Amino acid sequence: MFDLNIFYPASLNVANIPGTPCSDDKLIKEIDKTTKNEFYGDFIKTIERRILPKVRIIEKDDNGINTNVPPYECTVLITLYRASVSVNLTIFDINWDITNVLNQVSSGNLCVEYQGKEQNIVDYLGGFGITVFSDAKCLITASKEEPTLMDKEENKDYKYYILAGEAFHSKQFNYRIKADDFRKSASVNVARYNFSDIYLSRKNVLFHIQEEVEESKDRFIYSVLMIFIMEIIVLQIAALKRINENIKNDFADEKLKDISAVKEINEDMNKYLSLWDINNFYYQMAQDLFSLVLNAFKVDEIKAEYIHNSQVLQNIIGIRKAFSEEQETNRKTKINKITQRFFQIFALIGIISTLDKVMYTILPLIFKNISERSIGIVTVVGWMLSIIAFFTVYYLNYKRNKLTK
Repeated sequence: MFDLNIFYPASLNVANIPGTPCSDDKLIKEIDKTTKNEFYGDFIKTIERRILPKVRIIEKDDNGINTNVPPYECTVLITLYRASVSVNLTIFDINWDITNVLNQVSSGNLCVEYQGKEQNIVDYLGGFGITVFSDAKCLITASKEEPTLMDKEENKDYKYYILAGEAFHSKQFNYRIKADDFRKSASVNVARYNFSDIYLSRKNVLFHIQEEVEESKDRFIYSVLMIFIMEIIVLQIAALKRINENIKNDFADEKLKDISAVKEINEDMNKYLSLWDINNFYYQMAQDLFSLVLNAFKVDEIKAEYIHNSQVLQNIIGIRKAFSEEQETNRKTKINKITQRFFQIFALIGIISTLDKVMYTILPLIFKNISERSIGIVTVVGWMLSIIAFFTVYYLNYKRNKLTK
């Protein structure tokens, strides 16, 4: 018997929070209790959990064909922390081949039935203003009280398919996972208590209870700490993915030239730092599990992408700003040059006008019998010499400026 929790990192893009608070819901009450018993800090004060309308999971094989398995009712829990959302789809008492659903999750083809209509889980969540960012992470809780597919000798490799999120009975081709490195890492039991065996992969967590537990509600109590740990990690992924999306949008915004945009992004990220603080867990065993799952899910790679993109954005904004300032400087320089030429020409006209008056006043005093025609010729020659002098000075200045660049 299996229980399945499918976690999607997401964000909320509507003002009104969807769903029902449902503080009396058994699922929420148990997770809230674990949160308070295991964790402290700002997270507890600001977190909010709600229940969306129930859906039914439609199982399909890896060819996308519906199987004969009746749809299973699924509780949809959303956890909100600031602008980030963890979506937790919970299915209890699964007694069919769970790897078909895990294969659907891996391929992004998980289908649900809601209000009599079949739709992709992403579309269902989108109807509530929830945007899914990336692949889901799954927690598979297996019981011990009765044999499961995983316990049968002929299915000794079954757990590898659970952890890989691939169909064990593939309809496309007959294969078995060979990768020694994956099989080796997937065989490491990281459990911190003797009531369970825990195996990790990049995508999924297998929680195999080693106690006699008959009811799903009792299995849930055993696995609730792991559910809470995965909830926090998925909120981390959601925060990183959302901020990375914002950075990529800023890449495309050519008008963005203010370095304060990078500051706003960093301040946004700072709001989520408490999610990474391992010391917020009261107990070392919980801290250990948190670190192990965090490393298995490769969250540091997503964080490194955020750091890289943030630095690239800072460089892009710096280049845009420098280019904009250079353009502004060039524009002002051109305006100054045009203004300077205008005043130079204006001054030249003034010189010519003054020269004209001087010639017609002084020359008759010096030369008593000089004709007006002669005065005009001398004046024109003066004009020409003034113009030649003006352009000579302009040309010499131009050559000097060109050499100094």
